[in-house]
Amino acid sequence: MSTPPLYVGPFLHLRTLQAFEALTNAQLRDLAYEAQEVLIPRGSQLIRRGEPVAAMYLIVDGFVDIGTELAVGPGGVVGFLDVLASAPAPVGAVAESDVVAFRVETDALRAVCEQNFAVLSALLGYVTDRVLDQRHALMRSIVGRSARPMSTDRPLDRVARIVALHRSPAFPSHNMDALAELAGHLDEVRMVAGDELWQPGDDADGFYLLCSGGVRLGGGPWQAGDQLGPGSVPGIVATLAGRRYEYEAVASEPTLMLHVRTEPFLDVIEDHFEMAFGMLGRFARNLLDAGSGRRTGASIA
Repeated sequence: MSTPPLYVGPFLHLRTLQAFEALTNAQLRDLAYEAQEVLIPRGSQLIRRGEPVAAMYLIVDGFVDIGTELAVGPGGVVGFLDVLASAPAPVGAVAESDVVAFRVETDALRAVCEQNFAVLSALLGYVTDRVLDQRHALMRSIVGRSARPMSTDRPLDRVARIVALHRSPAFPSHNMDALAELAGHLDEVRMVAGDELWQPGDDADGFYLLCSGGVRLGGGPWQAGDQLGPGSVPGIVATLAGRRYEYEAVASEPTLMLHVRTEPFLDVIEDHFEMAFGMLGRFARNLLDAGSGRRTGASIA
């Protein structure tokens, strides 16, 4: 009898995780192939607080303390969000017992995502789905930081649209080629106070980039009077998560926006890996900053 490939174990483990349930077997094998079985002695540090995270761990046997009175056991994952966030770990992780795990290096996961957009898309869908359930993470993911509105005197040309994308914290700004390509797929939308962007229950078939004016949110996680200003991107999280809008969005004053439709947007980020992976990292960091994101990062089964 021939010996099974070494990655059969991690393949079976990955198949149980929600983050990867949409992948085909062939796509999942690409990731499983990068996993290495490791034995971690009791007391060893898998992740050091304040340091970049080098790998995530799929726990097969034993328990890991992640520093928040949570122990991750067999079937759980340690370091998942930390790896995606590409930021210093907010808490450490220590083996409470001898641990057997499959280790996936950060660089290996990144390489798989770059080579296979289906893997990256699955991770985007999973992480944004979790963001929708965390008000703090959702706010950080859609609220713009620029309070200065753009001029509404004339239609926005391609340059102005690139500027609008560059000003928004939602899009990694270092890849100007990606922003320029995306700018060519935007539809200008002007609304007056009271106009609806969408109603609860509508399909999330795209999102908006606010250039001037404001949008009032209501229902779902939003409180009365919650409002978004220029640079904000209402609808982006629900769109990437593939869910319906769970709240209403209404223009609160004369408002200029750029509408980003789902399919062209996915085409652009598939062509520009750095933009897609940068957005994924931002959503992951927002979940970690939300506090309970640590639980999500510890166990994604």
